[in-house]
Amino acid sequence: MRDSGIRRWACLAAATIAIGTIWLVLLPFIGGQQPVADHIANQQRLGIDPSAMFYTELEVAPVLTNHVERLQETYPDRFWK
Repeated sequence: MRDSGIRRWACLAAATIAIGTIWLVLLPFIGGQQPVADHIANQQRLGIDPSAMFYTELEVAPVLTNHVERLQETYPDRFWK
């Protein structure tokens, strides 16, 4: 039973170290590379929020929105408000 507890703590420590290394070492290193730094600077210059990029970059979003709106108009009782 004691060995199991030590193993769990060791796994937690290893996972924490791995995540910390990625977050504090690897990602800043990648962010400092010239192509990535240029992309980040360009996005900031344009005022683009990177956390919203996934949704704003979808080229099919207007088509999907129109389709859902047509479905809601056709079947208003089948969608939540």
